[in-house]
Amino acid sequence: CPANTLCLVNKRFQVSAVWNSQFDGSSGTAGAIPNTDVAGFLYFTDPSNVELIVKALDFGDRVLFFYGQLTNLHFTISVLDTTTGITKTYRNTAGECGGLDNNLATSSLMFETGPSDAAAGILEMAACQTTANAVCLVNGRFRLELDWRNQFDSTSGRGTGKKLSDLTAAFSFTNPANLEVLVKTLDFGDRVLVLYGTLSNLAYTLRVTETTTGRVKTYVNAPGNFCGGLDNNAF
Repeated sequence: CPANTLCLVNKRFQVSAVWNSQFDGSSGTAGAIPNTDVAGFLYFTDPSNVELIVKALDFGDRVLFFYGQLTNLHFTISVLDTTTGITKTYRNTAGECGGLDNNLATSSLMFETGPSDAAAGILEMAACQTTANAVCLVNGRFRLELDWRNQFDSTSGRGTGKKLSDLTAAFSFTNPANLEVLVKTLDFGDRVLVLYGTLSNLAYTLRVTETTTGRVKTYVNAPGNFCGGLDNNAF
């Protein structure tokens, strides 16, 4: 697998990206963080600050390609199908929420976007403890949990969390190798950003609890939607 590249689906697809900042003019090649045979992460300058998550699922007659973004910088993802030599590219979508290509092995593209549904609430304060279903970020200040529901067969459950860095976590639903949601929290002192990218069109509810105050933010993905979101002032 080439440097700065994710090789997915038995190395059939080579995924790479370039980025540029519209704010200061900087640019570069994204670094790659392999995870499973179907999914991985891309970062721009800091490996602890994941910016993109990608996933390719081979259904035999078609290959789905998801990408979720935790950034508003400009980027171009390139996916080379080594069996055909064809390269497809994907860029920022409206709403900065990622996209879905229903058939990576063809020349057609489809992107959909949709708003996230956020609501605030109050929960009892508790010390943050990382478990199979909860991830603690930013020195334990935030606890992330997720519930999912499959609208096609009515199954449901709690997401399995995986801490990637002190800023970033990933969740799977039924198969730990099949990542479904990526979440990042960034503390800017006067405000905290929550960004999440999704690689799924199943329904889920993401909860982010500030353990120091007990405040909780809830983000809901409606059935059929595969667009993540960004809360510029979550806490």
